[in-house]
Amino acid sequence: MLGIRGIRKVQVASRRLLSTKLQAEPFDAAPLAGSSPAHRGHVIVHTQIPPREWPSKVNGLSEKYDDLVIKKELSDAGVLVGLAFNPSASDKNDCQVYPAMEAVDGHSTAQILSSINQSSQNDCVHIYVCTHGNRDCRCAEAGEPTVHSLRTEINARGLEDRVKLYEISHIGGHKWAANAIVFPQGDWYGNLRPWDSSKFLTNILAGAIHWPHWRGRLGYDPAKAVDAANARSLDLESSCGETKDAMDALNANESDIVPLRFRESDGAVHYVDALLGESLMNVGRREGLGNVEGVCDGKLECATCHMYFPSSDSAEAASFLPDVRDEEDDMLQYAVGYDDQKSRLGCQIKVTPELSHWCAKGGTIDLPKY
Repeated sequence: MLGIRGIRKVQVASRRLLSTKLQAEPFDAAPLAGSSPAHRGHVIVHTQIPPREWPSKVNGLSEKYDDLVIKKELSDAGVLVGLAFNPSASDKNDCQVYPAMEAVDGHSTAQILSSINQSSQNDCVHIYVCTHGNRDCRCAEAGEPTVHSLRTEINARGLEDRVKLYEISHIGGHKWAANAIVFPQGDWYGNLRPWDSSKFLTNILAGAIHWPHWRGRLGYDPAKAVDAANARSLDLESSCGETKDAMDALNANESDIVPLRFRESDGAVHYVDALLGESLMNVGRREGLGNVEGVCDGKLECATCHMYFPSSDSAEAASFLPDVRDEEDDMLQYAVGYDDQKSRLGCQIKVTPELSHWCAKGGTIDLPKY
């Protein structure tokens, strides 16, 4: 058992590291997108041994890890194996399989292979940050204070039950420290710093990709990740009317990008990023959501950007829904599936921090069938 004293040493060491100067810029300027390995699943063995006691190679710290990491059936299936610090780990069910987010005992390869084909059925989020300093000092230099900052943010928001934060051994890409993997989506991130924690946490809780630090995703090969990042850049450039490089604009204006959540008539939920100040019509058209067409380009000459919101009389909607103008009300009469309590035109609703906050708390912008 690690014990209170051992845990205390880790906490003190982490606070000491926070007092050192951590450079803001990345350790290496190499592109992030496409830097995560191609894989279909991840099994992570939890151990009570803290990261500062891990040698450069963690073989020998856990018999279960040692057994799994050499399983040809797992490597052939594209399953990665990792080791993570968890003070409450036990010998039973000390392996987490992703994307299923299922705890298993790790003795059955068949059970692991079955789990990687399943998706998570809960709304919990698991974050793994690499702090493996004895493998590369940069992982501890950036990883430990990032863990400390994330944990502080999680506790401040009362999210201890929903968000689980762990420190993980080497995952590749020391030069992009601090590195993290977020499940159930399986998104990989790099170049994280403590001051990124608030925005990072807000985005992943909304199920959105935190693009400025994105390396790739479970199920994506490097080429697909690069294509996704490039497509994201082009979308941003188009929606902003920018002529300069879109990714530079994204990095320079990170605070202007917020996550939103939409739901189509068949129940499919989409998490997308949006720019503060743009209309929901633009967001819907750019992301190809539902039947959002905006034929009149927001001139209030049609109802093809019809959306549903809570009643504008409700307290939760008052902070982000503007009053319905007569021109909008006239066009809404032509909307198929019109609901006088919930129907609005997306061209008249601007993206605001309040709208994003509502989505992060569970709010959903509903889209009609037609």
